Amino acid sequence: MIENICKKDLCTGCLACMNICPKDAIVYKEDEYGVPVAVINQDKCIECGACVKVCPVNNPVEKKEPLACYAAWSNNAGEREFSTSGGIAAEISKTIVNDGGVVFGAAFDSDMNVCHMSADSAETLQRFRGSKYVQSYIGKSYREIKKALLDGKKVLFTGTPCQAAGLRNFLGKEYDNLFIIDLICHGTPPMTYLRDYLKEIGGGRKISKISFREGNDYCLAITGEKNFYKKTANCDYYLLAFLRGVIQRENCFSCDYAQGKRCGDITVGDFWKLDRKTMNNKYRGRVSVVLINTENGNKLWETCKDKFTFEKRDFEEAKRGNGPLRGPSGRPKDRETFLNMVKSSGFSYAVKNLELKNDIKKNERKNSFWIYRTMRKMKKRLIP
Repeated sequence: MIENICKKDLCTGCLACMNICPKDAIVYKEDEYGVPVAVINQDKCIECGACVKVCPVNNPVEKKEPLACYAAWSNNAGEREFSTSGGIAAEISKTIVNDGGVVFGAAFDSDMNVCHMSADSAETLQRFRGSKYVQSYIGKSYREIKKALLDGKKVLFTGTPCQAAGLRNFLGKEYDNLFIIDLICHGTPPMTYLRDYLKEIGGGRKISKISFREGNDYCLAITGEKNFYKKTANCDYYLLAFLRGVIQRENCFSCDYAQGKRCGDITVGDFWKLDRKTMNNKYRGRVSVVLINTENGNKLWETCKDKFTFEKRDFEEAKRGNGPLRGPSGRPKDRETFLNMVKSSGFSYAVKNLELKNDIKKNERKNSFWIYRTMRKMKKRLIP
């Protein structure tokens, strides 16, 4: 009897196991901390071992040193405005669908759960816009991708490195018509945490849109019939806990894919700590780091690079501004306290009773003072 696919604390939730199982014997089940993990339904299991073999924890995929590193942004001002960073993934996605291909990425569904979905038109690509600081549910996307590849379609998959690794292991071979973008990932909180938090904030109100970024700032904005919640990271419990790494999945603290060698064909993320003074192209907007990791990735880049302004940068510069290119984040000292509170009282209670509670209050006072001072200055200017 196969009891565990991999050690529970190392499960990434990539769901390669669920996709590969010939008897659909793998279920995604929440543990005592509200974190979904892959579990075997013993009544259906035929002990073929496919789930154990496909797991990227048990069998890590090959990771490659980047061939090139660029600072880049879209030439399309509209695309830059609606993208979290430089609009790189969005422009590459349009190239794929315009060539008759299909793109798989993370989007909010009608119930405000983040899931991987497919898009084959410029219109359906819109739902992939923006960062989502929560783990996306893969579902049976890997099976859909394989079918599209066998049908001869070009396929672009965008996801976290562990999801990209899960896809590679599931497919078991290279495809010339498959292109994988892996994201520079800070770690993924489970959707159950965000859902619990939204339920408390929303108070039963219908939510139609959620965003986690506003310009260069981390900002949780929730929209329903009207904008009823908007707070920057220093005043929002969820975002502050995310940035401190307290609410991520346990496997994120030992992630083998948080490093300079990558498993995607192309890697994208924010180019933090970019030395703009040394750039040939002077630009004050948001800039993406783009790593070309494979020949297939370079082939894709060559087909759409005219859509970007870009210049070559030293990979060490990209590493300096992005911790996940150097290694996984350390396990926070109050992680155990957080887990115990989640287990006994739920996520919303836990996240509001960590050490960051005092930081929130202090930051809110600072923000209130800043707003008051700004309004006083504006009032003085208006009075003759």
